[in-house]
Amino acid sequence: MKKPILLILTCLLLAITGSGKAGSLNLLFSNTCRSSYPVIVQGKVYSDSTGVPISGHAVLITASALGYSATHYSDADGNYSDTIPDVGPGYTIIVATLDCHQVLHSQSFLSIPTPVTINFSICDSPQPVECHAIFYFILDSLNKQANTFRFFDISTGNPDHWFWQFGDGTTSNIKNPKHQFATPGTYQVCLMITKAPGGQVVCWDSVCQSLTTVTYRKLGGHLFAGNFPINNPVSTGDTGLAFLYRVNKNRLVPVDTSRFTELGYYAFPQVLPGNYYLRAELTPGSSKFNQFFPGYFNNSLKWTESTHIDLADSNAYTCQIHLLACPDSLAGPASIWGDVTNGEPGQGPVAIPYAEVLLYNSLMTPVGFTMADHQGRFILSGIPYGNYYLYVEFAGKYSRLTGVSLEPPNVVSDTLHIQLFDHNVTGISDLVSPGSIADRVFPNPADDRVTVKLHTSAPARYLFRIIDMTGRTVTSMDADITAGEATFSISLAEIQPGIYILFIHTSDGADSNIQKFIKK
Repeated sequence: MKKPILLILTCLLLAITGSGKAGSLNLLFSNTCRSSYPVIVQGKVYSDSTGVPISGHAVLITASALGYSATHYSDADGNYSDTIPDVGPGYTIIVATLDCHQVLHSQSFLSIPTPVTINFSICDSPQPVECHAIFYFILDSLNKQANTFRFFDISTGNPDHWFWQFGDGTTSNIKNPKHQFATPGTYQVCLMITKAPGGQVVCWDSVCQSLTTVTYRKLGGHLFAGNFPINNPVSTGDTGLAFLYRVNKNRLVPVDTSRFTELGYYAFPQVLPGNYYLRAELTPGSSKFNQFFPGYFNNSLKWTESTHIDLADSNAYTCQIHLLACPDSLAGPASIWGDVTNGEPGQGPVAIPYAEVLLYNSLMTPVGFTMADHQGRFILSGIPYGNYYLYVEFAGKYSRLTGVSLEPPNVVSDTLHIQLFDHNVTGISDLVSPGSIADRVFPNPADDRVTVKLHTSAPARYLFRIIDMTGRTVTSMDADITAGEATFSISLAEIQPGIYILFIHTSDGADSNIQKFIKK
């Protein structure tokens, strides 16, 4: 049997007041194997000078081992009563009240199956300022220590003393404590508050709540560089980083990071139930670092194209991530310099550190990447002349495609500013079009179809791709176009409303064009 909370609390209150009486608390419980029964407490509060009943006077009844606490007020005849259900033998019940001098009067008894009468003869005065004990608690989901909860006192009456019992034998006397439950289970958490300016008790109250700990899940998998797990079956000098993000309404919240080498296997042993996104990359210094793009679960370069992992009901041990290989033929004299900043209205150009910048060629094929530094600055070097697009990949945030044209003698495109947004971007700047083989699409905005007029100098096979603002291809088709002018129409029936980019290019990449349109 745990030591009852009110034994400690009563001593605390007596130490504060310096006077008063308290009944003895017998901790030798009798025959606890007998069946339970209700305990009835009743009594009267009356004036010690006149014998007149005192109405509306607060009486506190507590059975801490049961997680029970209740405050009752005497009626017009000074009577109060309470019934504690399903108690049984051997539990200490404490009944207490304050007199007009704020002196604590308390009596205790061991639970018995017959009604117990406890009367209080006290000096009569207006009731003290009321205190009402109220608290709430939340799971500290970002804490690496499992089942760590934060408790918040929101009691009324401006208390200045707090006494918490967490139900596992530990206590705290701070206002808003943090506590870890080492063993999973259900606990009765009790809070007693007092207000005692200058050592004189003005009011007090207590309350208990039931708390049940959380069952954690396990998540793990292999990181593949192409088709082979890193360092498996022998070490190849690679180190992986896995990042875990929890879905919180419409946001992604980073919750954990795992650094791993052995056999290319990462693990998150304590994960709360819920939906998650998973990202992995090789660290600088790894033997294959520049050979593979960072990626997400189900082999995606972007979180918006990835699949979330559901850990609501079970563990997940085979969440494999296959990193996409970077082209090894990218070499040239040009470079792109820039920075990544926050683009949300009213927040100013705040730098976004360590964001991933993806480089696409004119056909929207990924050809390279780099990571911004701690000040959000990035450099992409060794790039051939041509037309490119940049996209910033950052879990839970959105970017626009930014076009860049690298033509001699300009070997550097600098002061490029790319913005990240917390919401799905609904607008886009005009894109650089690397050719003039097509007029603008029409109608724009479009309903069910969009049409484009082509101007070609020779017969060729043309490819058409419609891409959304995250760079995801939503539809594609191809057609043989003869020389001269030709009109090509594309169905939008299966495409959701939004802003899209139409990429047009020949099969050999010799001619290309980019158009922007809106689907209503």
